[in-house]
Amino acid sequence: MNLPELSVKRKTTMLMVFLAALLLGGIVFIGLKLDLLPKIEPPVVNILTTWPGASAGDVEQSVSKRLEDSLSLIEGVDKIFSKSMDNISVVTVQFKWGEDLDVKMGDIRDSVNFAKRDLPSDAEEPILLRITSGTIPFLTLSLTAKRSFEGLHHFAQSVVVENISRIPGVGQVLVYGGDQREIQIRIDAEKLEGFSIPMNSIIAAVERENLDIPAGSLKEGATEYYIRVPGRFSSVDEIGKTVVGAAGGVLVHLNDVAEVVDTYKDPDIQGYHFDERAVIMAVLKTSDANTVEVSRAVLARLEELKEKEFPADVDYHIGMNTSEFILNSINNLSQSLIAGIVLVIAVTWIFLKRFSASLIVCAAIPFSLVITFIFMGEMDYTINIFTLSALAMASGMVVDNCIVATDQIVYHLEKGARKSVASIVGTGEVQSAMIASTLTTVVVLLPLAFIRGLVGVFFSSLTVVMVVAVTASLFVSLSFIPMMASVFFRREEDRLFIHRFSDRIIGRLESGYEDLLAWSLSNRKKVLFTALTLLALTATGFRFIGTELSPDPDTGEITITLTLPEGTRIDETDALVLRTIEHARKTVPEAVNIYGYDGRDEKGFTAAVGQQAGPNIGNVGLKLLDKGKRKRTAFEIGEELRAWLRAQPGIEKMNVLVSSPIKAMFLGSKPLNIEVYGDDLKKVVDVAEEIQRIVASIPGTVDVSLSQKQSRPEI
Repeated sequence: MNLPELSVKRKTTMLMVFLAALLLGGIVFIGLKLDLLPKIEPPVVNILTTWPGASAGDVEQSVSKRLEDSLSLIEGVDKIFSKSMDNISVVTVQFKWGEDLDVKMGDIRDSVNFAKRDLPSDAEEPILLRITSGTIPFLTLSLTAKRSFEGLHHFAQSVVVENISRIPGVGQVLVYGGDQREIQIRIDAEKLEGFSIPMNSIIAAVERENLDIPAGSLKEGATEYYIRVPGRFSSVDEIGKTVVGAAGGVLVHLNDVAEVVDTYKDPDIQGYHFDERAVIMAVLKTSDANTVEVSRAVLARLEELKEKEFPADVDYHIGMNTSEFILNSINNLSQSLIAGIVLVIAVTWIFLKRFSASLIVCAAIPFSLVITFIFMGEMDYTINIFTLSALAMASGMVVDNCIVATDQIVYHLEKGARKSVASIVGTGEVQSAMIASTLTTVVVLLPLAFIRGLVGVFFSSLTVVMVVAVTASLFVSLSFIPMMASVFFRREEDRLFIHRFSDRIIGRLESGYEDLLAWSLSNRKKVLFTALTLLALTATGFRFIGTELSPDPDTGEITITLTLPEGTRIDETDALVLRTIEHARKTVPEAVNIYGYDGRDEKGFTAAVGQQAGPNIGNVGLKLLDKGKRKRTAFEIGEELRAWLRAQPGIEKMNVLVSSPIKAMFLGSKPLNIEVYGDDLKKVVDVAEEIQRIVASIPGTVDVSLSQKQSRPEI
């Protein structure tokens, strides 16, 4: 008993199978995570080391190079490169795709521990960071305050970050800008010399006095008391009264040789919302978290905080929100999928001339898709632009087998066969052809699933989803279609006006095709010549068509990174960022939010996750109106901003990015990178600069820059 016969004779059993699949697939579908791209875990590990007070050159020689030498001994390493900045070293270890990074992390830790013996004694402990989609912010927002800006950074850290960090799925919250409180001890060198007290004594005295000292415990009756001697400073006056030495038999207090001031530290980083000072916050998620769900939870928590915790003059503004683009992409593809199903109903109804048959054919689509959802859940796939595109394409392919089976069943019904007989015989006659057709499609698609590297990560999910959907459609066409046909198919045709009209059109097409076929058979050489000519034109034309892994969508988000010469003060970078924000505010009416920040966080985390940061680096972001509400595309706006920036003095290099930051991270914001190697750094830089000039002169190239930094001015 073959599958069509089993389905017709065991209708109840097969119906239960399909209902179970529908229920299970629905449950799995609800649990599938939404994301922009497939889950990506590139085989890349960054080692972040902080060495306070060191110059970039010292960091390179004493930290980066020693770590590189140790890490180069690890098996399976593809590339090692480093980024050395003032105070910070970031060494990147890139393995070959397919390496088990969980295993390699142990090897990296061993190599780092081995190299630590040769690192400077005052360098901090190296930190290992795995690069994933979770290391790029999915949400940026700016906090503004009218009167209470001085306390805004503290409020952001103690209230906003504290609450957002507790949300499941939130990995880390980075805070840029704002005034940070600092107690400064301003030494009077003349007084210090007069008392003959060394500077080390001042430092040691302050550290010694600013301690809470545990003093054991005391047991009394049924109670045990822990004893602690509080000693931490609680006021500026206490700090000033600290004894730092003695002179002539008299105790010398800190107030005698220094001024203790409660003030704010010089800013390492500045943030802006339009031209108003702001605290910029970037929210990162854990690698396995659902971007859309986490974004919703964060925004809901912010609204709750605004009502209960925010001071009256404090407000927040959303800058970049990746979840919006994800939802828009998913909604557009979902609409395409629904439109495709509606068109399938219309087309099959016109050609099959039986509305019941048309509905049953279209009902096969969701059954094929829910089976695919079950496989997606088992393989830990997410609903992203690749898997949803695969489902949209497969929705047209899954009906092919169903239409073939339905047409053959209708043929036997018209010949007078009973419904059950027509369903079994009709499907059985085309069963081999459908299996062969499906296997052909699978054989063509399946090799794409074994592509290695980043391209393989993207296309494996697309390929597997399409293969599963097409294979599921074969099962549905051999079981569901004959089962339903044996009950609901009718022998009589629907004879509406649309069917009579389509019959005339199809009749004319068939007549024209017969004439064309007859001419082709009598003019074989002309047909062959025409086919070869078209093939040659196609091959030639392919050279003039651009190629890329995936198109750049208009996300409505523009990110500008500006780099000034090494050694530029943050004040100069800050002024350029403000000029850029002001220009964008005047010339881009489509912008609903403009934010900017410049500088670098003390710990170097921003640089460690691949983002550019430093006192000479500024960033400006624009959030535009929805694409349907503006006349200009984000690419046109980005090009106008790029043209204005080219005319600004002092900019060493810039990058105007109109794309998703996550896509830019994994696919690169620049499609072409040229690496120059050599033993003599000066010659390497000279060659690289010459290549830069040549590439920049090619029409169509923009944002051509060198990664090698110029030397920083030193005394």
